[in-house]
Amino acid sequence: MRRAAVIGSGISGLTAALLLSRRGFAVSVFEKQREAGGALHRFRRGSIPFDVGFHYTGGLGHGEILRALWRHCGIDGKITILPFPEQGSDCVRVEGFPEPIHAYFSYERITDELLRFFPREKKGILQFFQTIRDVAASIPFYNMEVPLAGFLQSLAFPEQSSLADLITSCTANPALQTVLSLPVLLHGVRPGNIGLTMHTSVAHLMYQGMYTVDRGGQAIADALLQVLREAGVTVHTSAPVEHILTENGRVTGIRTSTGDFDADDVVFTPHPSLLPDMVSSAGLRKVYRNRLRDLENTLSMFIVFGAIEEAKHNERLRWTNYYSLPASLKIPTPCDRPEQCFFLSGCGYRDTEGAGKNGKDRAVIIMRPANWEEAEPFDRGPRKRAGAYSRWKKSEADRLVSAVQANWDGLLNGFRVINTASPLTFRDELSYVRGAVYGRQHTMNQFGVGARTKVSGLWLSGQSTLMTGVLGASLSALVTVGSMTGDLETLWREVRECV
Repeated sequence: MRRAAVIGSGISGLTAALLLSRRGFAVSVFEKQREAGGALHRFRRGSIPFDVGFHYTGGLGHGEILRALWRHCGIDGKITILPFPEQGSDCVRVEGFPEPIHAYFSYERITDELLRFFPREKKGILQFFQTIRDVAASIPFYNMEVPLAGFLQSLAFPEQSSLADLITSCTANPALQTVLSLPVLLHGVRPGNIGLTMHTSVAHLMYQGMYTVDRGGQAIADALLQVLREAGVTVHTSAPVEHILTENGRVTGIRTSTGDFDADDVVFTPHPSLLPDMVSSAGLRKVYRNRLRDLENTLSMFIVFGAIEEAKHNERLRWTNYYSLPASLKIPTPCDRPEQCFFLSGCGYRDTEGAGKNGKDRAVIIMRPANWEEAEPFDRGPRKRAGAYSRWKKSEADRLVSAVQANWDGLLNGFRVINTASPLTFRDELSYVRGAVYGRQHTMNQFGVGARTKVSGLWLSGQSTLMTGVLGASLSALVTVGSMTGDLETLWREVRECV
């Protein structure tokens, strides 16, 4: 029986462990934190649960790819999928534009909304969405008649057309350009740097329909962990991996603080730039090590976690997310004025567990893009901060809440701040390099990170390899396991049969 060690218990690691177990591997998962789940894990403050890395996703409709993968993994019946209703949307206030625009989670509805505001841009609007649909038809995850292997091979080559190329060919209107750029906030790369295929892999899901899960990311993690336990997979928590052991160019196991574990294969799901420090210099070639270390990353986030008391519940928060964005093709970018760029989600309004004590409070999160350099002056090592750190976080939280109130009058009545997170939080709690929330940038000109490494038996997975987000990290696990076992097409066929 082949032995596999999976490093990291986020959705990619848990999915990879389950798929490997089903293919006859003896699997162990190693997680440095006290609880498994990675960014799926919820934390509680004053009995109110908050999600960090899961807010909504696409691909969960009947016949869609993430639903099929979860059915193949055996967790489809263990979670409750909640579709956004027809009126659900991202409501966007673009700087300098007189009215907010609803970016509905539907090709048809968002097209109608944009035609209402920009009737003279009809040709460009129709051209834009038709192009996104056409590109989606070339992606096997959305058109399962397309061969998977050929698509994966194509990702190794730079794309020739960017999202910005498409947008500027369709319209010169700055406000419309911003709304058409909106899905970049789900992968963290600016329109001029993201290839059209890579962007479509995220945006198409947004335009097809959005979903959440009752009890949020924790429900997904709990379902995966339950199935893993039933399969006999051991998940070790508080077990940071210190070194990946190799001999004669292939993996032999891993070393943790509690001892060595033999393994024929190791799946590494944290950020790829962390890998070189865990493998001896003889194991990885210098050029490959440098490529991994030099990866350009996405931005981080500053997040305010808060709640609204029962007496002032606002139903506008249930199925609508709120954005304030500059009229620019340069989003996402940190702004000097937080009112220019933020995102708000009333995630606790959609959730049977989203209320606090006695069901009276509902969780709300506000976030803005952040640079590592904002928080770095307060860094004194893992979980150690300079004295001014708390004052800085409070000041930033107050500015962000004031920005929401200035843009959306009455939306936050009864809101109180409960907790905050900065780039330092993401680094220490989730091992995100420099707090990068979407890992490495999937840009047109950056080295593509695949599943296979230069060490036999050492594999990569996670959102920095294939695609970002819950779907991207899950599919990366599928691709990694298929590559490890040499039967990617067989595994892909089995998943397609679950549609």
